[in-house]
Amino acid sequence: MMKPKIKIIYLSFLTAFVFAACEKIIRVDLAQAEQKIVVDAVVSNLPGKSVVVLSKSIDLFSEQEYPYLSNAKVTIWPNIGEEILFEQVQDGIYQNRNFVGEIGVEYHLMVEWNEYSIDAKSIMPAPTQIDSVEVVVSERGFMGNEDISYALKVHFTDALDRENFYRFDVYRNDSLFDGFVVSSDLFYNGLSTYQYLMNYDLNPLDVIRVQLSAIDKANYNYFLVLSQSNSVFNIAPGNPVSNLTGNAIGFFGAYGQSEKTITIPLSE
Repeated sequence: MMKPKIKIIYLSFLTAFVFAACEKIIRVDLAQAEQKIVVDAVVSNLPGKSVVVLSKSIDLFSEQEYPYLSNAKVTIWPNIGEEILFEQVQDGIYQNRNFVGEIGVEYHLMVEWNEYSIDAKSIMPAPTQIDSVEVVVSERGFMGNEDISYALKVHFTDALDRENFYRFDVYRNDSLFDGFVVSSDLFYNGLSTYQYLMNYDLNPLDVIRVQLSAIDKANYNYFLVLSQSNSVFNIAPGNPVSNLTGNAIGFFGAYGQSEKTITIPLSE
């Protein structure tokens, strides 16, 4: 297997627009006290990446942990095909390890729990491959108060024949960072381009996996609203509009995904 390209760039400063791209996912808090089901559901073209996470919302100022939702019936089916049961593998987490999504197919989600019934649909876009990942190093720290810090510069080529929306996620040693970046191809349609990923706690010899998800417009609009708030779900007067129907908040997305793994090099 060909190793991903790693290129180290040393910077003394970075312009302000880079910082605007990185936002944190914090937690799902309603602007009102009504309790709802929280759905975090993705079907993927990559094996083992499709998962549905169910929990219940908490009051805006509550300090309690999210209560996960168990014993729900979770099914996914394509627009032409049979229902696929996602079984509970641990509290609030539902998977079917044999399921692999197909590009261009519209998938439907149905969640049934007690008197609640929630459904959604999403069409899986074709994935965009990551061309390379660069490790960007600042010897003085990007915020000016560190000895050294790291960022990632993800290179990819946008497809010309369609409108594309993207979500970027970063894993360190197989642990997902609580942050994401979303982007559309409005200004780079059909071009080779890059996306900076910053504000992650990276260290030499960390194994970093960058995940690039091609998402639909509904998911892009949902995450864009989240990324524009300080505390992601604390948006007055209400919560972001999602593609779920029923008494629930959250999202369901069919994602065409690609990944690239690198190792943060030792400092010279």
